[in-house]
Amino acid sequence: MAIRTYNDDENTKRYEVYVNVRSKKIPTLRIQKRRKGISSQAEALRIEKKYLKEIVQEIAHREGTSSIWRVVIGRWEFDAKQGYFSDLSDKTIDGIVNTLKKWTESWLELPCEDLNRGHGKKVLREALDSGLSKSHTRKIKCAINTVYNYGIEEGIIKGVTVSPVHNLQFKIKQEDKIKEILTLEECQRLLSEAQRLDHAWYHVWAMALNTGCRNGELYALRKESIDFELGLIRITNSWDFLNERLKPTKKSYWRNVPISEDLKKLLLEIMEANPDGEFLLPRLKEWQGREQAKVLREFCNHIGIPSVRFHTLRACFATHLLAAGVEPSVVRLIGGWKDIKSFQIYIRLSGISEKGATEKLQFLTSPTPKKTDGTALSIPTLIKKEAA
Repeated sequence: MAIRTYNDDENTKRYEVYVNVRSKKIPTLRIQKRRKGISSQAEALRIEKKYLKEIVQEIAHREGTSSIWRVVIGRWEFDAKQGYFSDLSDKTIDGIVNTLKKWTESWLELPCEDLNRGHGKKVLREALDSGLSKSHTRKIKCAINTVYNYGIEEGIIKGVTVSPVHNLQFKIKQEDKIKEILTLEECQRLLSEAQRLDHAWYHVWAMALNTGCRNGELYALRKESIDFELGLIRITNSWDFLNERLKPTKKSYWRNVPISEDLKKLLLEIMEANPDGEFLLPRLKEWQGREQAKVLREFCNHIGIPSVRFHTLRACFATHLLAAGVEPSVVRLIGGWKDIKSFQIYIRLSGISEKGATEKLQFLTSPTPKKTDGTALSIPTLIKKEAA
């Protein structure tokens, strides 16, 4: 709590009241109130007393009802890692917690009893609108149900019997859309313009297109993972942006990316520009804020090429390698696609399965004239017929 004085624009003495109270039962629960422009100390003291009373009452109300959503998540995570749910690995537990912190971020400081179906619908709709698949959105719903139902069963959440997403249904019109992709010329334009304009993200985009690494893998890439002697980059980690730490790659699958001559020049250029530090690529502010897609889309619009998300650069890597004749099994190995079904889209985009299949069709080729006995006319005979 504090009362301070200051002079306003007209150099008149004014008072400011600031009250800040944190719950002793729920460490993450804190309520603050502030008011400026108060004309006298007596009024400031009265407002401070009023604010303190209101905040204490609000905290007592929240402590006496349900725990806030952040606390329930924390309690579930603790019990889960203590073996309370024997069928869950630590990796699965971390995945559920990270999913909830990301997609229900606006819930974290709210009492669980205040969460309703409207909150649930909003989360699922935002997930679908962001481009997540129906199955991925269903996983978010499942994570919410799992933790919320735990809170009810443990008596942490009071006054409600079902989660905010209980029995919520969502339908998506399934369409076989062509995945967004950049042509080879558009990829070249993206990098040449970024380099010409000395864009802060040039090295990141160039690495994405030349290695096929995922966003988190690029951020986690350390200089020690680059072996110029063997001509390989070892992709062993990804980055957990929520908890700001290294984690295993997707499905814990490490792999090697061969270093081409172009990639070697790029790596040396990056290291020369950033000689210090453990990590290869710069710690860009937008990258740390998970705004990599926004930055790329804005730049694509600026230079007049299709606006694509960051993950599309990985798709470009696979599609153009396949189109250049690299065996699908090799591209899968380099990029770390363990699921053949998810990799099929890049084979379809490259067109390698269909390429050349229609060459034998000759509907637009004029037939060779024949004699009455069915044999083809010779070239001299054809010339004489034309002259006549």
